[in-house]
Amino acid sequence: MPSFPASSSFSSFSSFSSFSSFASAYLPRVELTLRQTLASPRLAEGTHYAMMRYHMGWLNEEFRPVQANTGKGIRPLLCLLSCAVGGDPVIALPAAAALELLHNFPWYTTMWKTTARRAAIALRSGRCGGDRGPSMSEMPSLPAFQSLLNLAPVVPPVQVMETVQRFVHACIALTEGQHLDMGFEARLDVTTDDYLQMIRGKTAYAAGGQCGDGSRAGGAQTQQLRRAASLR
Repeated sequence: MPSFPASSSFSSFSSFSSFSSFASAYLPRVELTLRQTLASPRLAEGTHYAMMRYHMGWLNEEFRPVQANTGKGIRPLLCLLSCAVGGDPVIALPAAAALELLHNFPWYTTMWKTTARRAAIALRSGRCGGDRGPSMSEMPSLPAFQSLLNLAPVVPPVQVMETVQRFVHACIALTEGQHLDMGFEARLDVTTDDYLQMIRGKTAYAAGGQCGDGSRAGGAQTQQLRRAASLR
């Protein structure tokens, strides 16, 4: 089980001068949590987890560490900010990492269709003993569930299981949205309503979930939870 970095003192969002300062303080913690989640081999050695680290941008095609562009980190930051309303954001780090992993796995499928990216993945897959690119698309989502369960030391077990249940619903909604998105590529009649339905599943449902999970971890009250959930 990964050991999550503890806060030296409680830091709510109000103790930061801006959103940027909050992001600068907590995005490195999210990155560390992600790396811990994907760091330790279980039954498989070597390339199995290296493929996932490659997909996260931490390794190049030669299995060598590279400086990864961590991106904006909007999804995990939403989760941590929601937690910071009433609690220590560190509590929600496992949930924030899970949400980032969930966000990453459908993009793998999208990138697989891009010729240049597919060639790079094929090179990597060849080092793993076969063409495993598409089969790896689900892999980052599985450690996400393990990360969620790591909430248990500080979050009540019933609440952890409720969080996992909501995460499952988000996964289903995301796959529905991804399916619609891929279908749009061959259509010229996509309407605004079609797009909103797609993006609701692919992005908005998870956004409401991540804010709700962060709020619950931070001890939010009923009204705050409703506001967080309404974001979807």
